[in-house]
Amino acid sequence: MKKKILLFLMLLFVSLGGEARDIDGRPGQYVYAKEEKQEVSEKASEWEVVKKFNREISDNVFKDIKYEGVLPEYLSYVVVLSNRINVREKPTTKSEILSKAVSGTRLQVLEEVKNKEGEGWYKVLREGSEVFVYKKIVALREFRFERSKEKLERLEKFITENISEGREVASVNSYLPNPDNKDLMRERDKYGNVEDQSAKGDYNGTRVFVADRTIVAIHERVGDKYRVEKIGGEEPFLDIVTSRISKRPKIAEMPKKAIVIDIKNQNFIVYEKEEDSWNVISYALSKTGTESKLGFRTPRGEFIVPMAKRVMIYNDSEGEKQGYANYAIRFSGGGYIHGTPFNLEEEEELEKHRKLKESTLGSYPGTRKCVRNDIIHARFLFEWVVGDIEGSKNHQKVKENVVVIVM
Repeated sequence: MKKKILLFLMLLFVSLGGEARDIDGRPGQYVYAKEEKQEVSEKASEWEVVKKFNREISDNVFKDIKYEGVLPEYLSYVVVLSNRINVREKPTTKSEILSKAVSGTRLQVLEEVKNKEGEGWYKVLREGSEVFVYKKIVALREFRFERSKEKLERLEKFITENISEGREVASVNSYLPNPDNKDLMRERDKYGNVEDQSAKGDYNGTRVFVADRTIVAIHERVGDKYRVEKIGGEEPFLDIVTSRISKRPKIAEMPKKAIVIDIKNQNFIVYEKEEDSWNVISYALSKTGTESKLGFRTPRGEFIVPMAKRVMIYNDSEGEKQGYANYAIRFSGGGYIHGTPFNLEEEEELEKHRKLKESTLGSYPGTRKCVRNDIIHARFLFEWVVGDIEGSKNHQKVKENVVVIVM
């Protein structure tokens, strides 16, 4: 009887808001556990998690960061491309609007979710709170470390196997300087490769444009052409005139330095091989090429770096000097990886224009073909690529081969 009375009093105590304790004497375990389960259950019924995004680089990726500057704040984020969007409490347009986000805002993304109506949303972090933005009005950007390493290993296999089978590995040399941007050749092949600054490859009557400095393996000579193999495409080989194939720089093995550019996500990752490991030594936000009166999209493919410049001059549509960019690394035709560009009229307020232009990195394409990164990182990359810089010369030789992969 006494036990029943004691049990009744304990239940009454809990129901009146008293402190419940578990077997170890820890307060509040029963009440709070129940409330937490209910909250999780309610959320699960409102939306489904489609994908979770990494906040840190995976342990599967080897790192040896050598860049001493500031790395990107987020590995995965969404960027606002509209003038203004709503940030909501839950993933539905019926939910409360907590704030607005303007064009260019970057929000760290945590999850992609789908609500009961099947609509896609992103759970993002803003000012310490987990909130939601509609998937269709923002652009997802993420560093694809695993994917970029796969591309790098594919190139390494291509080079290594061809050399082991006695073939020379070389590159296409089809760069025709055109600083005034006159008569740009805009014809495209079936892959979308542009004729400008490309070599013409032939496979049984099918013409393919191969961008300058594309890495190829020479199988044999057929008349005045080399029969070559490259990565990608349906054709097992292409015939290219011998004058368009260069054996300089000499590729005797897989280079130990690589830059992998991700057009979709507007960023790139820098790798260096030490012993048997490809290590990430830096990563950066970027801006790549888009179709314009003066330029093209950045070409995709696998390239060898032929040279670099301290300063790259660019002209306007009338052939007049328009501006310049520092720390330029050429990888394909007139396509360079370089620092923040400045027009001549911007020189009086360089810092103002630098901040404005660098704020758009990692967001959307917008160059004439080149790949832009911030000026501090560009200097690091330039010194790493060139190695021993030769005095004050503008044109610098690359002492150790560097490959650039654009995916």
